[in-house]
Amino acid sequence: MNIARENIVKHKDELSIPSPARRIARPSRFRSGTAVIETVFALQILLFLTFGMVEFGQYMYIRHAFVSAARDGCRAAILPTTTTITPVNNAVNNTLLLAGITYNANWIALTQSTTGAVGSFTSVANPNSVSTGNYICVTVSTNYSQIPLALRPLSSITGNAFGIGTSKTVTGSATMVMQ
Repeated sequence: MNIARENIVKHKDELSIPSPARRIARPSRFRSGTAVIETVFALQILLFLTFGMVEFGQYMYIRHAFVSAARDGCRAAILPTTTTITPVNNAVNNTLLLAGITYNANWIALTQSTTGAVGSFTSVANPNSVSTGNYICVTVSTNYSQIPLALRPLSSITGNAFGIGTSKTVTGSATMVMQ
């Protein structure tokens, strides 16, 4: 009977000493909330980065649309048949509509130059006032906050502390030789 008792005691002692494998596999009572806290911190950073990428991508998309609209407006302006600014406005409007941007006629500026050098451009009202061989520049520009339906998740959440603020100017410009 003593031998059986010694085996039980010996077996009991072996179970009471935790093996390294048992310590690893067994969850600790004191670490149960750390996974939630780590997830919260990691999720905040990931959402911040995601919203920033969405906002930056939206800004670059709108900027590209403005450059394309200015180029199309300039193509319309250099034609000899263009006598008013209406075809230029129509070309800019059509390009921006394809990008889902509602165009405002106040966003456009026409300038001309004889040399094409920076700083030598003067404002003109109509494309027909630009002589053949001179440079004409069409600039489409507005404040980022004036663009309807622009997606600004990071600026909205942080109150314009981060992201592309509402004071950022979006500009597209194109220069061509008058025909």
